[in-house]
Amino acid sequence: MIVIPWKPPEPGAVPTLGYGVIDWISEMLAAPDRGDYEPFLLYPEQEDFVLRYYEINPGTGKRRFRRGVISRPRGWG
Repeated sequence: MIVIPWKPPEPGAVPTLGYGVIDWISEMLAAPDRGDYEPFLLYPEQEDFVLRYYEINPGTGKRRFRRGVISRPRGWG
């Protein structure tokens, strides 16, 4: 068993790789349907989904979720 030396900065916080994923999205992806380049920025709800999806189990060091879906009406985000 792998134990991650991680202490939550606040109660209820969990380790996640999501912050790196959000940074990568905003640095590497372009917003669709724009004349000039604009970075793709996630809505707060999308960021929350990414943070939760890339959670790490501190006891095993593995990602907590293997599959996920976020479903909203057409035109959202």
